[in-house]
Amino acid sequence: MRVFVSSTRVDADWTDQLCAFLSDRGFKPMLDGRDIGSADVWKHRVKTLLSSVEAVVFVLTDDSAEAIECEWEISEAQRQGKRVVAVLPAALQVRPPDFLAERNFILFYSDPVAPESGFYAGQKRLEAALRQKPLNVRVTRPIAPPTPPPRAPPPREPIMMPYDPAYLAPPQRRGFRMPWFRLGLLAAVGGASYYTATNEQFRSGLGTAWTEASAVLLAPAADEDDAPPDGSRVSAHDWTPESPLFAGASGANARNYPLPSATILQELPAAAPLNINGRMEVQGDWWFRVVLEDGRVGFVHEEATASRPTAPSTAGVTLIDPGVAVRAGRAGANVRASPGLRARRLVRVEAGAALTVTGRTQTGGHRWYRVQLGNGQTGWARDDVLVTAEGQPVRI
Repeated sequence: MRVFVSSTRVDADWTDQLCAFLSDRGFKPMLDGRDIGSADVWKHRVKTLLSSVEAVVFVLTDDSAEAIECEWEISEAQRQGKRVVAVLPAALQVRPPDFLAERNFILFYSDPVAPESGFYAGQKRLEAALRQKPLNVRVTRPIAPPTPPPRAPPPREPIMMPYDPAYLAPPQRRGFRMPWFRLGLLAAVGGASYYTATNEQFRSGLGTAWTEASAVLLAPAADEDDAPPDGSRVSAHDWTPESPLFAGASGANARNYPLPSATILQELPAAAPLNINGRMEVQGDWWFRVVLEDGRVGFVHEEATASRPTAPSTAGVTLIDPGVAVRAGRAGANVRASPGLRARRLVRVEAGAALTVTGRTQTGGHRWYRVQLGNGQTGWARDDVLVTAEGQPVRI
């Protein structure tokens, strides 16, 4: 029985163990060979392999869940009507991909809440799932049996009371009770009204409060088209630096007034060029007046600037000098603010975009490279989304 195995290059070691198990159990595993030739040649090879196999095993990990190639392979398998079995070597830290929505997974790791999980149990369930026709894989958490709806109580028969003339007797009237609470409330309201009518000072203060409240409530609403506040009205001296200045290694905050407590108009990334046309000294510190890309005017503190583009500092980073020219892979690349999939994405570059590697670090089992874009912006990209000028994987 021929089985197609879809995985990423990062999970190659675990995929080799899975292929060895399938071969031992009488299956013939087939790999995609995505490193052979161009993208068109690879897609033609995958279509040919899928047409000749009976099932597809998808190695679902944090890397393959976001891989464009794996998504295309599973979509093509579903289009050809092939059975798809997803196996998990470890617990997912990301959201399962949309192209596997409402599918059950085979757990090859131990999960306390899953009664049939682990490497040995996963082997048995995978073999059984591949030999079944049609596929019937069911690995879910235990579900409690449905609770039956509550049963309505049986209707009660009306209780017939024996005739008693006492039940027909009219109710007895209570004696007269003085309404002290109502009388006290009326007395308090009357006293307050008399004090208001006779006290001239109190009436004057009440009229003033009413006038102020009316002015606030009836005041015209602010013009919604007014531009947000900026530093254009702050009197700063016109000044241009002798050489261009850039945002420091930690970036720079452009504020609407030359004070640390002022409102931040924009957070500028590290090594961003600054358009400075003035400066102002406040409490012994210089603040530079900058013009942002959207035309607003703000102020940047002198300590947040640098005379040349400086890459953001990260612990455990190995500098690469001179930089190495690379390109984004055929699926493009995400450039993030720091190494890690959970870091904020700065920009996404298209396939073939030119980048320069200036540093590297190891995070989460992957090698991350600090790259510099053509506009001077600096960020981080993972090794499996970058290729050399010849199209080979990057290993620096």
